[in-house]
Amino acid sequence: MLLAIALATGLAANVAYAQIIVHDGVADLRQWNPKSGEILELRGDWEFVPGALVSSPMGTPVPEAAGPPRLTRLPNRWNEIDVQGKPFGSFGAATYRLKLLLPARPADAAPLALAIREVYTTGRIYVNGQEIAASGRPALDAASELARAKLLSARLPPGVEAEIAVQVSNFLHFEGGISFMPRLGLEADLDHEEHQEVWTYLLVIGALGGLTLFFLAAYLAGRRDYGALLFGLTCILAIVRIFSARRLIYDLYPDVPHRLVVAIEYVDLYLLVTSSLLLWQWLFPKETYARVIQFTCVLSLFVIGAALVFPVYWLTYFRDILTLYAAVGSFYGFGVALVAWWRGRLGSTPMVIAMAVAFVLFMHDILANLKVIVGTDVGAFAFIVFALGNAVVMGQRAEAALAREENLSRETARLNQSLEMQVRERTQHLEREIERRAEAEQESARASAAKSEFLATMSHEIRTPLNGVIGIAQILYEDVKDPALRSRVNALVNTGELLLSIVSDILDFSKIEAGQFEINPKSAAIGVAIRDVGSLFKSQAILKGLRFTVSIDPDLPTHALIDSNRLRQIIANIVANAVKFTDEGEVTIVAKAIDDRLIVEVGDTGVGIASDMLPDLFKPFMQIRSSLADGQRGTGLGLSIASRLTQLMGGRISVTSELGRGSVFRVDLPLMQTIDAEVPASEPALHSPSRKLRVLVADDGEVNRMILGEFVRREGHEVLFAQDGIEAITIASREQLDLIFIDIAMPKIDGFEATKAIRKLAQPACRVRIIAATATTQETFRMQCLDAGMDDFIPKPIRRPDVARILAQIAQPQINVDTI
Repeated sequence: MLLAIALATGLAANVAYAQIIVHDGVADLRQWNPKSGEILELRGDWEFVPGALVSSPMGTPVPEAAGPPRLTRLPNRWNEIDVQGKPFGSFGAATYRLKLLLPARPADAAPLALAIREVYTTGRIYVNGQEIAASGRPALDAASELARAKLLSARLPPGVEAEIAVQVSNFLHFEGGISFMPRLGLEADLDHEEHQEVWTYLLVIGALGGLTLFFLAAYLAGRRDYGALLFGLTCILAIVRIFSARRLIYDLYPDVPHRLVVAIEYVDLYLLVTSSLLLWQWLFPKETYARVIQFTCVLSLFVIGAALVFPVYWLTYFRDILTLYAAVGSFYGFGVALVAWWRGRLGSTPMVIAMAVAFVLFMHDILANLKVIVGTDVGAFAFIVFALGNAVVMGQRAEAALAREENLSRETARLNQSLEMQVRERTQHLEREIERRAEAEQESARASAAKSEFLATMSHEIRTPLNGVIGIAQILYEDVKDPALRSRVNALVNTGELLLSIVSDILDFSKIEAGQFEINPKSAAIGVAIRDVGSLFKSQAILKGLRFTVSIDPDLPTHALIDSNRLRQIIANIVANAVKFTDEGEVTIVAKAIDDRLIVEVGDTGVGIASDMLPDLFKPFMQIRSSLADGQRGTGLGLSIASRLTQLMGGRISVTSELGRGSVFRVDLPLMQTIDAEVPASEPALHSPSRKLRVLVADDGEVNRMILGEFVRREGHEVLFAQDGIEAITIASREQLDLIFIDIAMPKIDGFEATKAIRKLAQPACRVRIIAATATTQETFRMQCLDAGMDDFIPKPIRRPDVARILAQIAQPQINVDTI
């Protein structure tokens, strides 16, 4: 029935627009009286010149290399056009020509305009031999073609005759040619129609964006509703779909590569179907089928991989199949909602209504794309209907959950009246104390504290999923034996590390701004620290074909009193920019001592920096943009952090540069020589423990438990798991453990309280080693862990070498003092 409605809608539109206007390459409109709101589709037989891009009128000779002109009916596909006994083919170039006979009109009459919504892939319109509109640059070969998919629209010059030539080239899409009918009408009407369509899409995007922000805010506010997260993701994918499929992205970024836009358009639709099915599974788990969800997830991963490996052409080749896949997904969602409604599930009624309407709208667009019917796009409204239906369902469920929470709260209040009174009194006391302190604080201090707290929280929230990404990638890297797959997994690890470095930059900058950054000078090997930085970037430089050298002055003291970690951070930030903005030549690091000063110079032969930009180079968020380094972007904090750290260490940083010839950064730090550090005893082999340990991993995150447990197992030890603090205390009280890795932010009882409770157990349980494993990395937080009774602290993302080192230290044979 729904399909019949969609067909009826499209067929009605087909009746309205199916009139043939063009006959034998001529559109005789001399009897036409253009009126406001009347737009003609130039449907019929156009002259088709295969293999040539010409702008001359009909009847004039064409290049000898081109095929003979012939008539072809629009719209069509190139591989459906017969040229000299065989299909013309998808790739190539051609010209459509048409002669327009227009009515005689007064000189002050409203101008007429010609518009073509989209061609595959690049088009250009000539009128009487003059170019009036273009979407990119058509060409006879792929290397010369420049695709910019957008509306071809331009005013026609005055006159009663117009020779139209539409040049089209396609080396990207499987369907070449004019995909939408050329349209003729008053310029004001065509402009109004285009603007109305754009504003409609923007309205849809605004509505979806508002729903996304609302539900993601609800998720981040503490409800941790997985459905809200899925719904927000689905809305974001719908927005991306509208931006890419409707080509609105070109209004924001005109130079974005068309191949990238097409890849995003197709991959996004698969992801959109997958996220929708996951959302329906969360809403109605008993009405969905796990294998359907698994199939869509695998298919989406396959399409993403194909988009990265194969040319975009192969994605477009399956466009019709893709539309059918979307239709099946919509029908599946309607079926899930219908079954849920039949079983009386909460929120199923609005979902059935929304999915029914959305399915009709989607089917209308799908049939239009398949050329079964003719009609305007209404799929954007389907997204709104779909989103509103899901929003109503989630609202009803949230309301029901809130009612349950309120009932539980009233029950708890009756059982804990005395405790509640104490909490209320304590809360009131704290509120009064907070008010007194707030009145004494200055506005700048409050703003700085709020910013620091926000960035610290964001760092924690980002580091937690990064722990899963990097940890699982490390495990995969060890398990995978195929060199190609290991290379890809290694790229995933490096990408995670890059994202982690960006987060660290932002957090370090916030600490410096808030005055919370501390320098801890210790006796350190300067040459080792500098060579460590060199080894970190050497392979990256070699991959770019650069020479990379590190030179240490023999007169440089072996050890000095300095914060070696901050020295590495300063030099690494500078070297990272040097490698990034150097495409040929070399990058050098030179370290030397001059008059009790440590001088480190980082030189490159890269793009260089204009002299007028040097004064602002070390300001926060400053980014040097150059045509020679197009696309090299970052946070803009690296050099600012390097400058601030150098100042905190009592030094200074400077730069000399010449545009197009390279730059030299000079770091000048005070140098206080110390005696050589004692050589540590050799560490035991990490993969041959002296004894097998029993290790407990306590973390509420399943992925975190899996990663840390796998690290422990691969070191040859036994591992147990706890999902919260109470379970950790229970296991520690009854099991003989050697080590506990414990997260801090856990439900029921956090890591601090759990540690204190374990320390109160009877011996030997209370003497177990406890290591904090958390995404919060501030030094003050580390001190809180030690104060709570923990023995050490490792930050997330957790690396296997850190875990192996801790296990190796504990696994060594212990000396029993009582037997001496």
